Amino acid sequence: MKVGSPRLSCVIMNHMTLRQYLTIMTAAAVLAWGAVATVILSVHPSDASSAILAFLYLALFTALAATLAVVGFLVRAPLLRASFDVARQVAVSFRQALLLSFAATLALLLSSRDWLNWWSATFIIIGLTGIELLVISAKIKRAN
Repeated sequence: MKVGSPRLSCVIMNHMTLRQYLTIMTAAAVLAWGAVATVILSVHPSDASSAILAFLYLALFTALAATLAVVGFLVRAPLLRASFDVARQVAVSFRQALLLSFAATLALLLSSRDWLNWWSATFIIIGLTGIELLVISAKIKRAN
């Protein structure tokens, strides 16, 4: 079974309840935010090695992704009550959380190197918007 295939996501979703998903994602967010706080509070930025900075960005990405996935799902749930497919909404909120987390982490990385400006931010937004539109159009084609 290919990673990213619809069958694999169905298998994962069929073996995990919504409560388990929310619990695991919340725990991951708390642990990742703890890692971010530990690095920020214990390491001076000028003394940080490349490995520490890589760990910080990875922890920040994980913390943002887990937090945004849970919050995104919890915001969607009451808004889409009439046509609510739990597995689909979990997948959509997780995908969008990954994209937003990538954008935020990349923007912080570029900013730390003084490479972030209006046009690089625009490229990030356009690129991730394009990825989201490709995913949506692929789903529409697959449905037809």
